[in-house]
Amino acid sequence: KNVVTIVTQVLVDKNDPAFIEPTKPVGRFYLKEEAELLARVKSLLRMKQPTARKDETMVLDMVLADLTEGVVVTDGQWKIKNINQTAQELLNIHETDIANMDLLAHLSHMNLSVPADMLMSTQEKIVDFQIMPSDPQRPFHASARMAKIFDEQGNIVGLTVIVRKMEKK
Repeated sequence: KNVVTIVTQVLVDKNDPAFIEPTKPVGRFYLKEEAELLARVKSLLRMKQPTARKDETMVLDMVLADLTEGVVVTDGQWKIKNINQTAQELLNIHETDIANMDLLAHLSHMNLSVPADMLMSTQEKIVDFQIMPSDPQRPFHASARMAKIFDEQGNIVGLTVIVRKMEKK
């Protein structure tokens, strides 16, 4: 089956009454399984103690495996709950070390643009930082974005870290 994408641009009037009641979808389309997983993840994040079902974890693992970015998901105590292969490689985390690994402790041994204790203590939801080369055997530079998930009382219940290897200029 061949697929073709045609990119177009249309100038519209912001006062057009069609914007009040849109009839066409905007954004990407998801497979039924992906849409159900995203809906479940969103509902779990609204709960105080999210727990994933085993089949959801398997689907999440498959989605994360296809990403070119490194993705790490932790609980509120920074214990790694999910990590994809790219993140393992970029952060030099071995499969055997993942169980009960404290991501903050691991990051504190790296050359970061933001001190690890600041990553822990900040109440900001999103923090961008850099990981600079510190080991001559693994000279790389990566950008990272940490997103904290808070409950209604302001306690951290989980966080995600996205890591991208930066190309040399």
